Amino acid sequence: MLFSQQRITPRWDDLAAAFFPQPISSLHRSVELPYHYWTGSGREALRLVLSHCRVEKGVHKIGVPAFTCQVVLDAVRRSGCVPVFYDCGVVVDLVEIMRVLPQVDALLIVYNLGFVPEMGVIAAACKRRNVLLIEDCAQALGARWENKLVGGFGSYAIYSFGISKNIGFCGGLIASKEKMTIPRLPSLPSRYVREAAIRTCAALFFFSPFLYRFFRPLLREELLQKPEPLTYGHSSYARRVVLHQWRRYDRMLAVRRRNAIFLKEKLISSVPLLRGNIHDAGLYLVLLEKDRTIVQQALERRGVEFGVMRTFHCFERGNHKAFHAEQEHLTLALYRPRKEIKKIITILNEYYGDQR
Repeated sequence: MLFSQQRITPRWDDLAAAFFPQPISSLHRSVELPYHYWTGSGREALRLVLSHCRVEKGVHKIGVPAFTCQVVLDAVRRSGCVPVFYDCGVVVDLVEIMRVLPQVDALLIVYNLGFVPEMGVIAAACKRRNVLLIEDCAQALGARWENKLVGGFGSYAIYSFGISKNIGFCGGLIASKEKMTIPRLPSLPSRYVREAAIRTCAALFFFSPFLYRFFRPLLREELLQKPEPLTYGHSSYARRVVLHQWRRYDRMLAVRRRNAIFLKEKLISSVPLLRGNIHDAGLYLVLLEKDRTIVQQALERRGVEFGVMRTFHCFERGNHKAFHAEQEHLTLALYRPRKEIKKIITILNEYYGDQR
């Protein structure tokens, strides 16, 4: 069975290296804005940015994608801002952005599953309307639009290093065009760091093809749990684990992108593949299927598990693109060996070839 979840990115040597200082030079290759503030989580990074914008810049109404992760909406509400939803599928819709801009003080772009919309056009529209642009790069570290890094189009960008993200462990990061005053928060409790370290050590066994079926119910149960706010400051140890991984992030990103390109080239046209651009983060292969459950079960019988992002929701009725995205998406992580990608191609082509 080829499982849908991403193999976690931290290794045992990252845990050991984090007992010593780590250089930040690699960070600047993926994060464009000059001022950086580490936080206990990506969702707390977003809340802090929005709270700062509300107090310092008078931001009240913020455009929020109607389909994205639940923690995004939680952060918006906890910041005291009012969400104004714009319709979108997995990828932000340019037409819907133009509709919402006259109604908001700030616009939040979330790069769902690592896919990037037409950011040059969006950034120019925000500038014309004097709307503050905030980028949620939690799943798009290192992605680009027309050779410009995401996170560099707006005034603020947030990043997440949760265990399933582009660089995984725990913690978050704010990048800003200008200096910010961040309130002092309690440090991330050591139990979160311990849990991330335990997962790193156990990953070899958890994701073993022979043992995964025994651990799979535990993973599903964890994915269904309500996300915690994680209103904490950073952990210096967790930050060093992330920075040590960042030194090899270019290679991780290259693996994902090569796999994404190879899939697009080799999959037959009847596979309902969400096709992004070559500079996306390549975090997931995404299928959009109206008969999702039937397809999911059929593919699993053939030896490949496609997942559903259980924390991603359509937040408001009447947003048809968001509703379809919630009901139809299937995902498969792309950080895996080429031999697995070839097997996935064979299975998908056989299945969809038989459906013609």
